[in-house]
Amino acid sequence: LYNMLSRTIYLIRIYLTYVLAFVLMKPLFMLYNHEGYSVSLADVWSVVWHGFPLDLSTSGYLMAFPLLLMLLSCVVRIPGQKYVLATYYGLTALLVAIILMTDCALYPFWQFKLDATVFTYMHSIHTITANVSLWFMVIGIASILLYAVLLFLLLLRHSLPSSLKLFQFGSLLPLLLLGGVFFLLIRGGTGKSTMNIGSAYYSDNQFLNHSAVNPAFNLIASALKKEDL
Repeated sequence: LYNMLSRTIYLIRIYLTYVLAFVLMKPLFMLYNHEGYSVSLADVWSVVWHGFPLDLSTSGYLMAFPLLLMLLSCVVRIPGQKYVLATYYGLTALLVAIILMTDCALYPFWQFKLDATVFTYMHSIHTITANVSLWFMVIGIASILLYAVLLFLLLLRHSLPSSLKLFQFGSLLPLLLLGGVFFLLIRGGTGKSTMNIGSAYYSDNQFLNHSAVNPAFNLIASALKKEDL
């Protein structure tokens, strides 16, 4: 039974690690940007709770590739599968860290969550860096690298199942069921309305609403709506 569920258990652990990375960033975001706002421990809990569905949804997107790889590994041998996954985890850890830390650093200037607006500055980075000090940029880059490395190491802690045998068709069913769960988490349930940014809004205090929003989800959602991106 364990051999049949080993791939599924592995993916669940990876998924929870991504979720943890998004959840932990919310208190850090509030701590960094709390100046001018009155925030209590109850507010931190409320932010984490109301932003949790978006964290679950965004983490579900990140699981698409590992899930596909685990499904394929049931029927074909994938050369260097361990290194393929490690590369993917490294890239996603860096991407997540860049998004989270950039959102945190830009909020005092923009007063709104990171969205597709940032892409309009990509051709002229100097317009972003002109009004900040060298130390600000150094600390920002160091924070990105630190968060990326910590997330990457946490992902690598979950070792691949030692018995990834071919033609384990019994493993396909729990993997497909898990894929269905991921799809529901991404979509936000079985109802007509899908997951959206508004699901994290719960307060008259806009700072709390912004703190609850997952910046990666917000970035993707706004980019898909921007026609000339």
